Amino acid sequence: MEATATAKTPIPRAHWAVEEYIRASCLQWTMVKPNFFMQNLSSTYADDIARHGEIRVPAGRSRTAFIDARDIGAVTATVLTEPGHDRKAYTLSGEQSLQF
Repeated sequence: MEATATAKTPIPRAHWAVEEYIRASCLQWTMVKPNFFMQNLSSTYADDIARHGEIRVPAGRSRTAFIDARDIGAVTATVLTEPGHDRKAYTLSGEQSLQF
């Protein structure tokens, strides 16, 4: 059982349920599952960063590896246009895990 199957928050639980539904279907599928989008820093969190010099999210001491949307696009283009990716899931993240 994946960790998200036992998640205590709604978003990971919802993602897991959708993924399981797709896996159980007769459809062809390839999943690209990116982590925190780097571009959120210049949009969604820009005001907090400018005002407080930090990202303010309820993440405690957790860490994340931000990923650029352009990298997500490049991976997605590859897995959807080249053979060998049917029924595979790819979790994408940046190179370095940072604290919030």
